[in-house]
Amino acid sequence: MRPHVTSLLFLVGMVMGCGAGGVPAAAVEHDRVGAQLLMAGRLDQAEARFRLALEYRPRFAEPHANLGLVALARGHLPEAERELRLAVELNEDFATAWGDLGVVLEREDRPDDARAAYEKALSIDPAALEARRSLALLLAHRGLFVESRAHLLRYLELSPDDAEAEGALAWCELRLNRPEAADERATALLARAPDAKTARLVRGMARAARGDLDAAAEDLYVAAEGSELGREARLRLATVQALRGRVPEARTLVTALLRDDENDAAVQLVAATVALASEDAEDARRHAERAVALRPELVAAHVLLARACALSGDLDAARAAVDGLDGDDVRALRASLDR
Repeated sequence: MRPHVTSLLFLVGMVMGCGAGGVPAAAVEHDRVGAQLLMAGRLDQAEARFRLALEYRPRFAEPHANLGLVALARGHLPEAERELRLAVELNEDFATAWGDLGVVLEREDRPDDARAAYEKALSIDPAALEARRSLALLLAHRGLFVESRAHLLRYLELSPDDAEAEGALAWCELRLNRPEAADERATALLARAPDAKTARLVRGMARAARGDLDAAAEDLYVAAEGSELGREARLRLATVQALRGRVPEARTLVTALLRDDENDAAVQLVAATVALASEDAEDARRHAERAVALRPELVAAHVLLARACALSGDLDAARAAVDGLDGDDVRALRASLDR
């Protein structure tokens, strides 16, 4: 986050009104120098300057907010929250401090509180770009793709060169069942930012959805390497490779994914898919049953379990697996079982 450097007009107002309730010029200067030191990563010196500013004016919001950023840079989250909360108590309309408080709360794994802080920042200043960006990414991470997309569109109008935000928008398009829009946006981003891993993942998934498995595998390989999205890309790549008939490679990917987290329903679903591709009914059934146990609300898990049971010849178990469920996949499966 950027240090809080008060605008020139506000500074002039504070210095001129430095008598009753104004901020001494020395406090403003120490805060300004501290902000420069903070931007340079010189945390101890920055902290000293902010504390000097507060000696002149203890209720000066900006140095408190900047001390919160010093604490955040050090990983001292409770201290960062304390300083930023004090800053917004002293100046309730301090939009940037509200946005930075949201960052701290998000790192403390308090997404609802973080969202409220970001929204407070935007209610004060709709042009608080960092708060809007942070809110959009938080919403996308929580699966709130409609809301995330709306914020990303507004943010990118003002910050069109943000590749990460553009990739997140492509991801939202994909998850909102707009594969053509997702593919188009991801391809345009990759033309100017070839290393944008989210765009690679999105384009790979979009290509897989339309059946272009060779091109999908190419993108997913790139997305899987050296990226925080690597796990997601490997999940998709395992499925694509199984569909391409490259079952041994798909199994290798699945084995590694299971080793990392066998209690992830998505991993179990992919493992079941790969087992079905190799016509290993027993293995497919085991993984599908595990996926159903982990996430009983996932219709895809029930469908895979039914297909695994059908592959082994247990049609009654196959019908029971999708009993009471609805959807195109379920109806198609029932029709095949009743033939």
